[in-house]
Amino acid sequence: MKIYETDIKAGAIANEFLMLANKDNIEISNLKLMKICYIAQGLSLSILKKPAFLDSIEAWQYGPVIPSIYHEFKRFRSEPIRDYRSSELDANFELKENELNDSQLKKIVQLTWNLYGNMSAQVLVDLTHQQGTPWFVTVSERENIISNELIKKYYDKFIINLRKRA
Repeated sequence: MKIYETDIKAGAIANEFLMLANKDNIEISNLKLMKICYIAQGLSLSILKKPAFLDSIEAWQYGPVIPSIYHEFKRFRSEPIRDYRSSELDANFELKENELNDSQLKKIVQLTWNLYGNMSAQVLVDLTHQQGTPWFVTVSERENIISNELIKKYYDKFIINLRKRA
């Protein structure tokens, strides 16, 4: 099945999660934000047949990482993030706000938050590092980028199992 493109940056998805965390009074670290954005990418690829964001996800030693998000928030280390992703310049050197305006993706972010928002960063690490996950397969094959096709295939199975339990 064809995977459609998006022009949404990971920063918009991250900001949406940060707003939900703030609203629910839940602290979110860079590590937790990274994992939850990764899961949202998988759910979006499976349910909407399009990525939630266009930024690549890399297979680092300690798990899937979205470099743009990691570098934006690394100053917080393992402490809770206390602000939002800043604006950035687009290809035409115009300021692009990191705000999510896609209603379908907002629903994916909300679904992801409902499923995983109360989980600790460590539980999310454990979930995303299991044998057979896209990160595990990519690291095993000594690749750097976790492909959207691999993420979609994994989350297609996840959605099927989720529907069976419902």
